[in-house]
Amino acid sequence: MITQYPHYLYTDQIPAASTQDANGNWTSQEPAAILLSRCREETEPRAREIQASDGKFYAYSSLVQLPKGTAPVAEGTEIYVKDSPESTRERIRGKVLKFDSSQLHCRIWV
Repeated sequence: MITQYPHYLYTDQIPAASTQDANGNWTSQEPAAILLSRCREETEPRAREIQASDGKFYAYSSLVQLPKGTAPVAEGTEIYVKDSPESTRERIRGKVLKFDSSQLHCRIWV
C-alpha cells in the first residue's frame, strides 16, 4: 500500500524565557518538538533554485509536499522531517525558503 504522506514535519518551539528555581538558580528549558503536519519529503538531486517572497533566488535541496489546507509555515522557520514520530533520524533539517499552497497540495522548499 502506498502512503501519500509517509513522513512527519516538525519545528521546535523555543521556550519564551529561562526560569528561576527555588534556590534562585536560572535554568534553561529544552525546545519542544511540535508536529506541523504529515508530509512527503523528496530530496532534490540536482542544484535547483526557488525565488522567495523577497525576490531573491535561493538554492534548495529538498521539496516537502503537504496535504491541502496545511497551515502556512513562515519563511525562515527552522523545520525538520522524520520518518516516524519515534524515529531519531532526521531526513532533512533546514530553513523554509518558500511555502506555497496550490490547488492539490501545499509545498515547502528547504
